[in-house]
Amino acid sequence: MNLPKRGVCFGLLDGNHLKIIAAISMVIDHVGYLFFPRLTFLRILGRISFPIFAFFIAEGWHYTRSRGKYLFSVSLLGLICQVPYSLATGDDLLCVPVGFACSLLLLYALRAQKKLLGSQKPLWFRLFGVFLLLLPYGFFFLLTELLNFDCGFIGMLLPVLAALPLREEERRMPISAKTRGLQLILFTLGVLLLAFWPGGFSADIQLFGLFSLPLLLLYSGKRGKHPMKAFFYLFYPAHFLILTLLSLFLM
Repeated sequence: MNLPKRGVCFGLLDGNHLKIIAAISMVIDHVGYLFFPRLTFLRILGRISFPIFAFFIAEGWHYTRSRGKYLFSVSLLGLICQVPYSLATGDDLLCVPVGFACSLLLLYALRAQKKLLGSQKPLWFRLFGVFLLLLPYGFFFLLTELLNFDCGFIGMLLPVLAALPLREEERRMPISAKTRGLQLILFTLGVLLLAFWPGGFSADIQLFGLFSLPLLLLYSGKRGKHPMKAFFYLFYPAHFLILTLLSLFLM
């Protein structure tokens, strides 16, 4: 079944183009982190990768035929990636795909909450929903405080912000310009929060993540001519394994 165009901004780049750009940016960032920590410009070039991948986690959630399978795939990727990530970096952090799996769990919780707090409920129940609305966010904030996530709480929240404006009725039709505009506004606020959130990566570097936004404005809403899903799933753990072997060879 062919999916519709996913909302067009300027339409010069499809999903594959943007993910390839993000993958190249990520490799540059990790090479800088592991081998050239004093070359700040490598870390700057790497800032655009995370927002783009976070954006496409939201796209995947919105358009997937089975959200359960999508959650399983991202969670499995996180488990597979954790060992090569830890070997390459030497950190005790949970890798980014694990954070993205938590993003999807939060979206599941918000979806269930929306059904629970439907308009047919009594007024007192819907007023109580103001309190209930904060519970999922509070739970996942505590989770990121207890566990050491590489992306942090705001990084985990970024795909959620990108997914919130997307409506169920637009899953099989073009996303309206209004919806896409609201999505990009929330996403921009998320990137700014990512830069200035206490305890996160330094704002003077993280702010360069805003350069991902002009690229996303060029998104055509199309996947790309060739299916590359398997490649992108394999790329993340594979590049960490290669970097680990390189670091052992250069030691």
